[in-house]
Amino acid sequence: KQIVYPSKTTQLTSEVQTLKAANPNLVLQSSYTPDAILSMKTYKELGFSPDMILANNAGFTDTDFIKTLGKDADYVITREVWALDLANRNPLIKQVNDLFSSRYKINFTGNSSRTFTGLMVLADALNRAGSTEPEAIRKALAATDIPGNKLIMPWKGVKFDATGQNTLGQGILVQIKDGKYHTVWPFSMASQEPIWPMPKWADRK
Repeated sequence: KQIVYPSKTTQLTSEVQTLKAANPNLVLQSSYTPDAILSMKTYKELGFSPDMILANNAGFTDTDFIKTLGKDADYVITREVWALDLANRNPLIKQVNDLFSSRYKINFTGNSSRTFTGLMVLADALNRAGSTEPEAIRKALAATDIPGNKLIMPWKGVKFDATGQNTLGQGILVQIKDGKYHTVWPFSMASQEPIWPMPKWADRK
């Protein structure tokens, strides 16, 4: 069942009542930060607790989501591009993040890690081009072939197709627990197993 609502809505009672009546095992949700927060508050208020909420990042990966909801944000699983706990399996992430956080007093995020990676890909292409001529740089970028173990992103590497898309890029799934995002998929990168089904609201501590 598909449920839509205005993005600037201030109440989701009827929508959540409809969801509750449908009794789904899984909710696939795309929401901006205010309505992601509002939906979780309404889920708790009305006692709606599916086995899994699988979110399409957006509001669910905004730092305000966890700050506002606290433990009520727990158990949501969301798509992400990057997570700090990937450093458990990739020492390069810890090395780069330590340098960044020592200077700026914050950790890398999905946005900053992608920006850093993009800059490193460009630097690699410039080195290989051996020139600042646009065509030389374009050809070097097109020929990029960087393995995953040289990246801080959870990708298999960087290799562009004819349209300029990275064919080796991939996302991850993270689950919120105790105010942090924990990688749960791909399983080869997971820092913990997914908690599923989600505990009912009445069973949460």
